[in-house]
Amino acid sequence: MINLSFILFLSVLMTVVSLITALVIEAIKKIVSEESIKKEFRSLEIFSLIFTMIIATIVFLIFLLFTIKVPLAVLEIVKLVVAGILFIFACGCGSQVGYDKVIKTIKNIIALLGGSNAIQ
Repeated sequence: MINLSFILFLSVLMTVVSLITALVIEAIKKIVSEESIKKEFRSLEIFSLIFTMIIATIVFLIFLLFTIKVPLAVLEIVKLVVAGILFIFACGCGSQVGYDKVIKTIKNIIALLGGSNAIQ
């Protein structure tokens, strides 16, 4: 059941979910004031992580609904549970990379290389 095409598809699906949820979080930040989000979650990163993990769980369950044929062996069920947990965790980590963090990293690399203030 779990083969290379399954893993590849989950990797692509993880990337898509992470990118879409990161964009949705940025849109929510622009629409809703950051103070109201911070009151509830104390951090925008925690809000982003919770939102992404909920969406990733829903996407993984829908994926299983359309791809899994019953009955399954116990070993296959264990593999799917582990794959689901890793998928949700990877989506959560992937969504934490945002535009501001990428720009900050680029600035730090340029500063380490002795570059000027090319990126403002």
